Amino acid sequence: NVWLGVPLIICGRTIGVMAVQDYANDNAYGAEEQRILTFIAEQTALAIERKRAEYELRVALAAEKELGELKGSFVSMVSHEFRTPLGVILSAAENLNAYLDRLPSAQRQRQLQHIMQATRHMGHLVENVLLLGRAEAGKLDCKPAPMDLSGFCERLANQVSSAEADRCPGHFRSGNVAQARGDESLLRQILTN
Repeated sequence: NVWLGVPLIICGRTIGVMAVQDYANDNAYGAEEQRILTFIAEQTALAIERKRAEYELRVALAAEKELGELKGSFVSMVSHEFRTPLGVILSAAENLNAYLDRLPSAQRQRQLQHIMQATRHMGHLVENVLLLGRAEAGKLDCKPAPMDLSGFCERLANQVSSAEADRCPGHFRSGNVAQARGDESLLRQILTN
């Protein structure tokens, strides 16, 4: 019983062994058989590496396609989100322009409030787009620091409720939160979204 084995090597790293065995002839394998088996092992290792590279390329292409689809739907959503407040601003501005002298003070004030709310909404949308752009570019800074997480969340919930004029009431309840670390700026962005 005699055997001959050679390593399967990819990028300088052994990933396995290619071996042959003969049960009858103790002199079955010599230098020529080792050379042939080494050649076969090299070709096999190249084929394995090509298949692995093909697989990784397919995975990368699928991820790129998914990212492209996500970007497309994001652009569509942002466009839609911008159209609504722009329509509110334009409508309120046209009303003020056409009827300023005839509108009662309360209605003028309401039109101005619509413009301010829509403008704030657009500002938040722009901040979100910029945040996503920084995240995608790998330039999103996260600077965690010790913080009172319960107090932060309670203040934020009150601010959001106040800004929404109680049209969209929210309730915040917290258990016992020990030490917390976080980036208040990023958390504010995440939670207000």
